[in-house]
Amino acid sequence: MLWLGDYINGAAEKLVLQNQHHDMIIIEGQASIVHPRYSSVTLGLLHGTMLHGMIMCYEVGREFVHNMPGI
Repeated sequence: MLWLGDYINGAAEKLVLQNQHHDMIIIEGQASIVHPRYSSVTLGLLHGTMLHGMIMCYEVGREFVHNMPGI
């Protein structure tokens, strides 16, 4: 069985290459690099886009991953 995450690297790279004539390309990811369920998709975006800069957001005071107490 294949998952969306299996193709994210190549799909992201292809989109960046198609739009490289722009001065700036903004890629938005909505997962977490440390989330046990979604980190592979986030890493796929990072690897596929070969970014030059990154803005990271963090929710101060969060004690656990949503719907995953103890992690």
